[in-house]
Amino acid sequence: ISISNTNVATAYTGSIVAYNGGGSYLEAKVNNCYAHDGTLSSTSSSTTGSSYTGGIVGFNFGTVDKCFTANMNIKARTSEYHAFSAGVVADNNGGIVSNSFSTSNVEVLTDYGNTFRGGVIGRNFRSSFESDSGTMYNCYSYNGQKIKFTAGGKDALLTARHHQVVTEQVSKDELSSSNWYKEV
Repeated sequence: ISISNTNVATAYTGSIVAYNGGGSYLEAKVNNCYAHDGTLSSTSSSTTGSSYTGGIVGFNFGTVDKCFTANMNIKARTSEYHAFSAGVVADNNGGIVSNSFSTSNVEVLTDYGNTFRGGVIGRNFRSSFESDSGTMYNCYSYNGQKIKFTAGGKDALLTARHHQVVTEQVSKDELSSSNWYKEV
């Protein structure tokens, strides 16, 4: 699989769903999906546009369950605003991500903007309106996974914020020998 999305404004990219949301809270669902052996990238060149690249979902306001990515290169780039990149969901904005994992490499690039990256989720945002929003459980990333941040200039290091969501890391042997892995 190879998907590239370049937009002057906001760019959403996912191997299964770019934007998982809308309707009632947690109404949109992505279940039992996987992607492997490919490249995903999104680029926003606007000063107020964000870039979301997730191995399965770019932006999530729903539910993602039993999904994984393997051997992929996942990259988000922004000029001056926000870049989100992760192995499963780039931005979990009040949604629920469960029973998922990634062995894919993740990268965010920016000239001046803020970055969010992670093995499974790039940013996990919890809404004050829903008690279970922004929830991640039973999610794992591979302990050999590369998570990279690149700044185009020193201003990005001095004025922007850079975040990484850390999930429990396991070996490929641990993943393949677990009952949970076999159910996905």
